[in-house]
Parts: sequence; structure tokens; C-alpha cells
Amino acid sequence: MNVWHTRSCWASTVWFDVETAADLMGLKPDTIYHYLSRNDPKLPQPTTDRGRLRFSGEQVFRYIVEHRPKAATVVPRLFPRIADLGPARFLGAHRAGLPNVGYFAIHTWQPADAGPLIAIAYPDRENRMTTSDAAKIAVEILKLLPLEIAALAVPNGEAFPRIIGPGEIEDEPTIVVLDRISIEGDVAERNRPYRPHPAGRGTSYYRWADLANLLRVDIPWWSQLVRELDAMLTWQPGAAIAQIAPYAPEVDTGHITALATLKTAPDVRDALKKLANRVLSRLNGGASDDDMRLTPGLIHAAISTIDPAVPTPTLTADEAAVILHHRAHEHMARHALRVADHLAFRPLLTYVMKINRATATSAARQWISRLIDVDPTRRTELGFWYATRYLPSRVRPTRWLTDPDNPHTWIIQGDDANIYAGVGTNTPGAQGKLCGAEIDDEAAFFWDTAHHIWPLPDAGYDYYRTGYHGGGPQRLAETLTTLADDAAADAYTPPTLTSDNSTLYNALYQMVTERHAPLTITAEFIAAAREARPVTDTTMRPL
Repeated sequence: MNVWHTRSCWASTVWFDVETAADLMGLKPDTIYHYLSRNDPKLPQPTTDRGRLRFSGEQVFRYIVEHRPKAATVVPRLFPRIADLGPARFLGAHRAGLPNVGYFAIHTWQPADAGPLIAIAYPDRENRMTTSDAAKIAVEILKLLPLEIAALAVPNGEAFPRIIGPGEIEDEPTIVVLDRISIEGDVAERNRPYRPHPAGRGTSYYRWADLANLLRVDIPWWSQLVRELDAMLTWQPGAAIAQIAPYAPEVDTGHITALATLKTAPDVRDALKKLANRVLSRLNGGASDDDMRLTPGLIHAAISTIDPAVPTPTLTADEAAVILHHRAHEHMARHALRVADHLAFRPLLTYVMKINRATATSAARQWISRLIDVDPTRRTELGFWYATRYLPSRVRPTRWLTDPDNPHTWIIQGDDANIYAGVGTNTPGAQGKLCGAEIDDEAAFFWDTAHHIWPLPDAGYDYYRTGYHGGGPQRLAETLTTLADDAAADAYTPPTLTSDNSTLYNALYQMVTERHAPLTITAEFIAAAREARPVTDTTMRPL
């Protein structure tokens, strides 16, 4: 016994009763009992489980290989033909592709048991294969491969946890394996290779350890985000671990860097590069690989270029501003904004609120009255493309507006007469403290110590709601409490509740959870709440 063998399914999880073993061996059950009664040296000795005899997969298939060669078609190719096996030989790699699925790197190996070749099909990172597709795809790929390849293994995107010690678990990949003889039409069903865990037509699920047991080498593995096709095609045994930038088709940072042209200013170019690095860092997560492990038997052929120990880059307000003021064609802008996360442009722009002009609150109408049209050349700024993403599909922009008191605002008036106003997580122009607010269903405004009206900043999640106990009203109460201390504060960070503000927060929370918008929060309400005086309907009223 060795580590390769003991980890395989043949020695640990595949077991047969006498009847099944006899059927695979091409014998009758009575014959097996007869051999056992006279201690036939060729027949392995079964174990007893609750009074029933059973043979391991290793015992049955080894007996067939060595003593029943006419029944050998039932032996899966993943089962080694000899017990004392050396390392397999890597023969090379080539590309294979399937329409509407994508490309695969095919690695061909010659196991050291003198049996036929086996191949591994690694999907590249633009591949559309899903876990449920793996069995069907294995059939289609094997049809494309030379006939001397007897079996194909396809990683199916799942993992199997293996206990390696007290409290220690390793995840190893699972694979779908197809024996070519399983899909040949002239082979009777009873003579097709045994499938321990059927996955589909002719295929079976296995663990990476079962593949390693046949090849007896450290087989290369690529995490999903670093499955770069050329890197997999050029791999050779003994190659150094490659460093590859993470990539996923739906998060292609090329859409961000493509916004920069030869004429783009250096500060914009640098900010776009930083935004792309932010996206890559978030995509990469907290590790340089997917944490698949099997020692020996699996080697990571590539790791991410992103250092997980380095914090995710965060744009400064100035960097976010130069990007949002950058001008681009609609198609490019929409793709870039889709790739960026919704907090990428914090604190300047994280949400777009909708203001119905027909039912707008007094504060909303006053704020709208001071908006001005931007120069037509500014209409293609990313900030405006960001705002248009919130317009219903049939609504078209009719005006592109900005707040003269806040240069970093992007506001659209639609042909439905509604205003779609971008908001961030703070209001840098606000002075002093929040002195009152008007809360509507889809928009909210407050006025500061200077009696200037501003949109209520976003907390970085879905915008605020009222009338129930939940996250929306809670964040609304938190934001109001924060601004009541500093009108220019960032609402993304919830306030630290102390003896100075907890009574105000509790009163606000009670109000916004028990009452539905529209609501007005008056200066009298805030003063009464701070002093823990009873709050009456004269200090807290619907609009």
C-alpha cells in the first residue's frame, strides 16, 4: 500500500457484494463461494460487513486484470493495470473547442501501467461550461480526440473535502471521467466500464486523488481565475509557477482601461488604472489560488498576480471625480460601469434617487429650482452614463443637469418628467449640522445650519425606506443621526452611539419604522429628542 493507492476510491469507497463481484468477474456467485471455500490463492479474501461478504474495488479489478482478461472491458481506465506503478509521462498539450462552450487545453498522459493514453481537458477562463454540463461536454470532446486516447477527465468545478488530520481538511477537485469504450455502440452494456458514481452518458464522478493514483505525478492545476489558455497549452513538467492576472469574462477590466486614449490626461489614466486594480483585487479575493490541495498529486501551475495581503485599492474623492467627469461613448461607458462595483466612486456617487416632480416635497422642489443645464459637451461624462442606468427602459433623457453648489453632481431629467439625481455618501458643501429633513418614498432632502437644502447622502446600500423594522429604516435613522452631528459627514460609516446621540437615534428609529413616507423631521423634533423630551405630533408630522 502507498499514499496514492490508499487515497483512491478503489481502496476506500468502492465495494461490491459477492453477486456484483461475480458479475464483473464473469463468474457465477456459486463459483466465488467455491473458490473461497478452498482458499483459492488467486481470489482475494473479502471482508465481512454485518454478516455479508464484500470485496473492494481494488480486489475485484486487480483479479480481473490479472486472471480474467476477457472481462477486462469492465475495468475503468482510471484503475491502474499494475500495482507497483511508476510516474506517468506527459506527452503534450493541444487546444480543442466546442461551439457555444469555448476552448479547452487538452493534456495527454501516458500512464506507466502500459495501458492506453488518458487526457485531461482543462476549460479556459472564458469557457461557458457549467458543473451540470461536464458529463455531456466530456462526450463531445472525446469525439474530437485521437482514438489512442482511451479516457478523458474533465474538472467539473466542484471540490471534495478530505480529512487529513484532526481538525484539518483539504479540498481537492472533482472530475468527470469518460471511458471511450463506454460510448462505442458495438459494446454490450454489461461489458462497458464500471462507473462508481455515474454522472451521465458513460461518465462517472471521481476525485483528483483517483486521477493521481493512475498518473503518480503532481498533476498541474489552474484555479478558475488564472486558467489562461496559452499558459495551459505551454505548460511542461517542472515548469516554474506562473503568475497570471485574474480574469473573468463578466468582470473584464479591459473595459475600464479602454476608456483611456492617447489624449487622456495622466491623472485620468492613473485613476482608471487604479480602478481596474480595485476590480482585480475584489475579483481575486483573499488568496492567490483557489485553495485546492492534494499532496502529492496536485501542483498549482499558476497563481494570481494580486497579492492578497495588499488592501483593496480605494479611489480618493479626486480620483473618483476625474473618472466621473471623463467623457466616453455610451457603449464603452456602460461596460466600464458594469465592471466597477457600486462603491467604487464613493463618496461622490453611489446611488441615483428618483424625484417625481408632481408629488415632490417642498425641499425637493426648492433644490430642483437651483439646478442648471450643463454644457452639451458634458453629456457624455461617465457620471451621466451612471445616472442613465437608473432610468426605466422606455425613458429617454431630456435634460442633463448639475447642482451649481456641488460641481460633482450628475442629474438627468427624463421624458417621464421625473428627475434622476446621483448622490454619494457625503455632502462636502453642507455646513454645520442637519437641522431638518423631508423623507419621500424614493428621495430625501435635508437642510443644514445655513438653511441650505441638500439631497440626503446614500449609506452605500439600497436607498432608504420607512414604515417597517428592517435595514432600510435603520440606515435612514443612522444617517440622520450622523448628519445631526456633522452635516458634511460620510454616511457610509454608521454612527457610534453614545450618551450624546443615542436618544436622538432611538427617537428617529421609532419614527421611521412606525410611520410611512412622506415625513418631515423638524428642528423641534431633533431638539426634543436630544433632550429626551416627549416627541409629539407637532414635532413629527407627515408632509
